Amino acid sequence: MNNRVLIAAIAGGIVSYLLGWLFFGVLLKDMTSMYGSATGVAKTDMGDMWALALGNIGLALFLALIFSRWAGINTLKGGAMAGAWIGFLVWLSVDLIFLGTTNVYSLTGVIIDSLVSAVMGLATGGVVGWVLGYGQRS
Repeated sequence: MNNRVLIAAIAGGIVSYLLGWLFFGVLLKDMTSMYGSATGVAKTDMGDMWALALGNIGLALFLALIFSRWAGINTLKGGAMAGAWIGFLVWLSVDLIFLGTTNVYSLTGVIIDSLVSAVMGLATGGVVGWVLGYGQRS
């Protein structure tokens, strides 16, 4: 793993963290229709910020490694398109598994979370792709 991948992961992690705060901490904060019948599982104060930060950097590192090692993505547009698809498909899969095995989500929650994850993946992937290709194009 090179420095460019790490820088892309940190930049993407910051974007993902800020968008997560905007969507889940502000815009969807009171959307109770997203949740299933489970009670007492959500933290009322946005949780542990260090864990959220590391999780977002981990997701961006996931994209940076895929883009740089296997997909050859190093543009804003390529990263945005791949990030949107990856964000949507990964979280749709995880959310459907949670829906099938827990009472944490509702079907509405699965749909909303998957769509929001696509938007977050689009922005995060775009930044990761842009950073990976920065200075390499003429």
